[in-house]
Amino acid sequence: MSWPLGTPRPGDLVTVTERISTGLFGGAGIAPGTSAVVISCENGFFAQRVNLRADNGIGTVDVTAKLNQVRLSRRGYGLERFERRTGRLTAMRLGVAAALIGPLVIYCIRFLVFEHGTVPQLISNLTIGAVTQTVELAAYALEQPVRALLFVGCGWLLWRFAFGR
Repeated sequence: MSWPLGTPRPGDLVTVTERISTGLFGGAGIAPGTSAVVISCENGFFAQRVNLRADNGIGTVDVTAKLNQVRLSRRGYGLERFERRTGRLTAMRLGVAAALIGPLVIYCIRFLVFEHGTVPQLISNLTIGAVTQTVELAAYALEQPVRALLFVGCGWLLWRFAFGR
């Protein structure tokens, strides 16, 4: 809770400060640093709670959190604005994921369907390809270290954006 700004009200943007479990057994959850918008506030006898709509990477999820699990980020952000932002981020994440995973999926389908390969052959081909590309990337890093670092760094950033923490 951010006491100088007061308690959150419906429509305010908050940042999660502690993991908030979303599953029945607490395995999954909303990670610290995730943005959420306040839907409603509940004043209980022992603690105040807020109902949030949080960005979970591929859309939104509604959760209930204690007031000390969130920090007020911006007043009057609005639920509609949050939904539009989350929708744009989800579309971008899915696009980047498709660009990263698409070629692998196309190769697997082409190999299994059109070339009548078997699953063990596919696993063998993918393993040989991964080792070959790793060796070639290492050789490229020795020849062009700055370009190789940029390539790996951009790939890592795209992977992190698409698939999260």
